[in-house]
Order: sequence, then C-alpha cells, then structure tokens
Amino acid sequence: MKNNPTIAFDCGTSGSKVMAHYKRTKGFPADEDRYYLVSPFARELSHARYESLLEEAKDGIGGYDDCLVSFVDPYREQQVYWQMGQSAGSQGLLPVRDRKLQKCVAKVLAFIGYLVSIELKSDETVDLDLGVLLPFDEIQDRQLLAELLRRVVSEGFNFNGVALDNIHFSSLSVKPEGFGLYRRYASDVTNVLVMGQSDSSWLHFTPGGLSARKSLTLPETGMHDFIREVSTGFALTDELRASELISRAGHQLRNKHLLGLTQTRSDAELGQLKRAITDARQQYWLSRSSEFERLDTSFVDCVHITGGTAQYFADEISALFRAKGIKPMWCKDLALEFYERYKLPSRTPLLYRMADCYGFYLTLPGVEQFVRKAVEVSHV
Repeated sequence: MKNNPTIAFDCGTSGSKVMAHYKRTKGFPADEDRYYLVSPFARELSHARYESLLEEAKDGIGGYDDCLVSFVDPYREQQVYWQMGQSAGSQGLLPVRDRKLQKCVAKVLAFIGYLVSIELKSDETVDLDLGVLLPFDEIQDRQLLAELLRRVVSEGFNFNGVALDNIHFSSLSVKPEGFGLYRRYASDVTNVLVMGQSDSSWLHFTPGGLSARKSLTLPETGMHDFIREVSTGFALTDELRASELISRAGHQLRNKHLLGLTQTRSDAELGQLKRAITDARQQYWLSRSSEFERLDTSFVDCVHITGGTAQYFADEISALFRAKGIKPMWCKDLALEFYERYKLPSRTPLLYRMADCYGFYLTLPGVEQFVRKAVEVSHV
C-alpha cells in the first residue's frame, strides 16, 4: 500500500513538537492525524556504546522517545551514532546553548524512523512531505539542514539497528519558528512573538516572507531563565518537570501541582517553594522587561503571541504591549481548533506550545483543514 505521510517538526529546547498525518498498516482503514511531544534529550555515542545499548535494548526497543539512530555524517564522512529520550539526558538545568544542526538532524531522523518502521511497517517506498521549524537564530542554517536531511535519507540510515533505505522526500520545507502563526494570520505586516524554553524570538513578516533585518532573538528570556531564578531559592532537579508543574500551578500557586516538586510535601517546604517562585517571577520580569521594551514596534498595531513561557507571563506581556498601543493576540481560535481537533481533555499550556507547529502543519501537503462545528443556539 502506497503511503505518503506528512510531518511537521518543531525542534524546540523543551522537547520536539511534532504533527503527523499518515495511513496505518493494513487493518486500520482511517488515516491517522496525531500530535507528539518528544523528549529533547539526545547525545552522540561512541560505536562501542551504541552497540552495547543496541544489544541491551533488543527486547524492549521501539519507541520514538527512547531509541537509537545511526547515519553517515556528510560533514565528517563517517558513521555517527545517537541516542534519544530520557536516558540520553541528565538532571538539572537544560543545556540551552547546545543546539547543533547535527543534533536536529538526528532528532528528525529518529521520528521518521519511528513512523516508517513502527507505525507504517512499510517495505515499499515512502514518499514523505516534511516541514521543519528552526529557531530564528539558527535560520541561516535552513538550506544546510535541508541538504543534510536529503543526503542522509537518500543514502539510508539505521533506526534501532534496522536499515531504512526506502524513504524519499516528496517535499522538504524548512521555515523559521513563527511561520505557522504568520500563515494563519498573514496581513501586510505580521509580527509574531515566540517565547520558548531557551529564549524568545521577535519575527517580522511581510507578504515577501520573513524580514531578517527587523527580526531578532531576545536571549535569556525563556522559561529556562525563570526556572534558574527559582533555583536560587529552592533546589530543583528537573527543569522540564518544574516548568510544567509551575505553569500548571499558575498565579494562584496551586498546591496540588507544586507538591510534586517537593521532597517532604510539608507545609514548610511548600512555603519555601512558593516564596522562591514569587521572588523569581518578580526578578525575571524586572530583569527581562527591558528586552521587550526595546523592540521596534513602529507601525505595529497588533502582535501574535505563542509559547509556553508567553502563556505563563501573559499578564506582564499583555500589559507591556497595551501600554505601547499594540493589541496582543493570543491566537485563541487556533488553540481552540487544536483542542477540538484532537479532543483534548482540558485546555492546558500545551495548546500554546503546539500552536505554531499546528499552524505550520496545516500548510503542508496532505493535511486536511479542520472545520469547527457551529454552536447551536436555542431560541426559546
């Protein structure tokens, strides 16, 4: 059975956000339309360590979030070996400056390998439509990334020790983060603010595409830096878990979420954590607000905002732009569409993390647009 899957891949610091449309193996008549959150951890291995892990994992290997990938690196002209998933990471703060092109290639290959070998189980040629979002400060590497992916896929690579040489790109598109929102809300001038785990990006789009001259990266304005501030007053051992639970706790600092970050679950320890979060929030905004104040917002009447960090600091961000006479747009219609399309049980910060990738996904070949059901109004 011929298969033409479509993948949108956002290689973020807090984890890769992925959207995929594909046909399952025989016995599954309906097309699959899914989203994935993939662990951000990846590390290069020696050949000996790779072989050892491959041997150890033979009976239980197979997931996209705990796998091994091997391919010929065109740069070094030698075989390289990568491990993905929680077992490839370490505790503590994330290495947010360690974003390398080769690591991005390995992450994308790992997901493609999972989809083709586990979900599709296809020996026939798989014609793949792939779209990748890169952070603005890495967008100069977009052509190189596309070239690397094309070369590696055409020559074949190994996923969990299984050779895959039946994949062909029908299309391959590499765009800057924020592109999904731009395509959704495009006008003569479209400004997008993406606040992620490592930093923030201010992106200026015109009908001709991204203006690199009017776009910029705002360093040390991500959730990573907020969690680092919290850590000065309370010991945190897992940045991603801390980011998730503190975000869920919200401004109210709800105990049911914060207790998961304590060791003793005592009132005293919980109080210490709450004070650390409150102090860190004030310090973060005091230190970083100047970065947002200096943005060139001349001739800007609205800005489209997304990202988990933006959602957490929504009050501060909204107040800053309103003071400039700029309307903050939180892409609620796109988030609600995502929520309804995938029948999510609750409206969580996940929607803001996925919004850009979802908007990008809708522009790729083979992806159906989602039509929201009209709300019935009762006339009594």
